[in-house]
Amino acid sequence: MQNFMRNLGSSFGTAIMTALWDHKGIEHHARLVEAINPYNPLALRYLEPLQATGLSAEQALLQVDRTITTQSFLLSTNAVFCISGLLMLALIGLIWWAKPPFTVRAVGD
Repeated sequence: MQNFMRNLGSSFGTAIMTALWDHKGIEHHARLVEAINPYNPLALRYLEPLQATGLSAEQALLQVDRTITTQSFLLSTNAVFCISGLLMLALIGLIWWAKPPFTVRAVGD
């Protein structure tokens, strides 16, 4: 029973963390893509060398999208690790406040 509960708990934990990682990746991707527009000089400066190497405008934007996807999931990984660390600190605090289920008694004569 203990093995089953451990496997079940790790399965739920893995599913929750993977869903959180994916959700955060999508969120960061949306925020990073907002900066890519024809009115942003930094975006244009990034696209110009890509087009100078022979890529069409569409291919250059696809390359930028791949780069943004990679960076968004990197930021997502950082966020998930930060959340995991805070959760572990909270659990350490919970252990300190928990009372032991038994007390040690001295053996008397």
